[in-house]
Amino acid sequence: MPLRFRIYRYMRQSKGSLVRFLLADIAVLVGFGLLVALIDTQIGTPELRKGLVVWYSFLVGFSAVVTLNASIELLGTGYSTYLRSTRRPSGA
Repeated sequence: MPLRFRIYRYMRQSKGSLVRFLLADIAVLVGFGLLVALIDTQIGTPELRKGLVVWYSFLVGFSAVVTLNASIELLGTGYSTYLRSTRRPSGA
């Protein structure tokens, strides 16, 4: 089985995949939000902190979650066809 289908099956088709997928989404959302906040504290001006940066952090994190979900779905393109082509005929 190709690596991309194994990743897709692990994230979408296996037991416990819903919890695994939710944890990955939350980790990406929080991670990218904290990354923007960290960059703001390092190079941003103190007068502008905690204003639009909070919304921008959420927007960056949400965009990263959408990108992760779309990437995983793209990895699964052709998965059902692959399963049908590798299925052995029964009763032969």
